[in-house]
Formats: sequence, C-alpha cells, structure tokens
Amino acid sequence: MRASFIHIADTHLGYEQYGVRERFNDFSRAFWDIVDDALNRRVDFMVIAGDLFNKRAIDALTLIHAIEGLKKLKERGIPVVAIEGNHDRSYYRDGISWLQFLCHQQYLTLLAPRMRDGAPLLTTWEPHSMLGSHVDLLDGRLRV
Repeated sequence: MRASFIHIADTHLGYEQYGVRERFNDFSRAFWDIVDDALNRRVDFMVIAGDLFNKRAIDALTLIHAIEGLKKLKERGIPVVAIEGNHDRSYYRDGISWLQFLCHQQYLTLLAPRMRDGAPLLTTWEPHSMLGSHVDLLDGRLRV
C-alpha cells in the first residue's frame, strides 16, 4: 500500500520575530503555502508534529490564520493528525489548549495517549474523549 503525506513541525503561527509585524504574516504565509502544496499533491494526510503555535496564549488573528489553512484540508477530506508541542500545551489552570479546541472543531485529530501508572497506553484515538495514541486512516489500512 502506498500513502502520501506532508509532515510539518514548528510552524510557530503568531510569532512576531524581532517585533516586526510582517514576520507574523510570513509565518502564516509559509503555513498556507504548505497547505496549498498538500492540496496540489493530493496527499492522503498531514502530520503536525508540535508547535503549530508560537505560544500558548494566542490572539484571535493567529487562530483565524490556523483555521484558514486547516479548513482547506478539511474541505478536501485530507485528515490532519497532530501532537502538542511545548508551545501548544495549555497552562495548567486553563485546562484546554488551542489544539484541543481545533480537535473539538474537527479540524484535526490530536493524539494524546491515555496514561496508567505514569506510562502511556497504546490505544486507538477515540472521538468522544479525544484521547488515544494512534489513529487509523485510509479505511483502516494505515496507522499513524
């Protein structure tokens, strides 16, 4: 079986490098270019391996930019599988991260293993709990 995918990490949406607002736009444009490449290549799925966002507390425009890219993939039926990076995780008191929000809105599948006695359990991702260490794609023929 053949499958094609695009793997990205450290997109750091929302980063205003050197305090220059144009750098904020550059990071979003780079993300959108990768999304467009995924669409043009007709990949089977996309993997986001952490740090979609530059910081935990993002502004509305950063969230809009993320959704603009993810929405295109969703509309074309291209699944997105993600994990949280250290910049994506919610603050302990907040309880929910922006990636969890995007998962809840069905823009991506956020892998987060269930834990037992401090060890991760290898379980299939479940939509109702949004927990699991892996997801099966392509009609169950591929495990990510």
